Amino acid sequence: YNTEKLQSQNFNSQTKMLQDTCPTIRNEESLAIFIHNLFLQTYKQFKEPYKTKMILIWLEYEASVIRMNQGKAAKELKKDLKKLVKCLLKEDRNNLDLVVKFADLEYSLEGYPSAQTLLETAILASNANFLKQNTEEGFLSATLLYRAAVELELREIVNIQKRNQEQKDEEIIDDSLHRNR
Repeated sequence: YNTEKLQSQNFNSQTKMLQDTCPTIRNEESLAIFIHNLFLQTYKQFKEPYKTKMILIWLEYEASVIRMNQGKAAKELKKDLKKLVKCLLKEDRNNLDLVVKFADLEYSLEGYPSAQTLLETAILASNANFLKQNTEEGFLSATLLYRAAVELELREIVNIQKRNQEQKDEEIIDDSLHRNR
């Protein structure tokens, strides 16, 4: 604990009675490792839908750590994040929220092609189960993949149009492939 940070209390005297209770974190890396281990140990304790929500928060945290790093460290962290998501998907292959989050992370970290491939594969794999949904929750979960794919294509169309506006004198990029998907 922060033993050097004794707090002076205003109890009619200047004696230092209480200490800060925050642990001393030597650096941001040790804090990140601590938080990673905390998520790793606790997510299994939750039941659905809270388990999925906890995993999504965890993945967003890991992505924010990657965004703060640069160079070789960021590259290694990206590989670790992909391994983590693949392990989580092995535990629950039917968790479409996790698949969509993985595609979103792929888009933000790697770009459009890898995210599009991931969503397309997931849609092809889930097509057989899509028509067999007999509950509203199951149907909504299945449509989540289609929504994510449409949003991805729309983002790419907007990015292409922005690039075309910035490059008025150069060759215009065609976005019809994304419009027709």
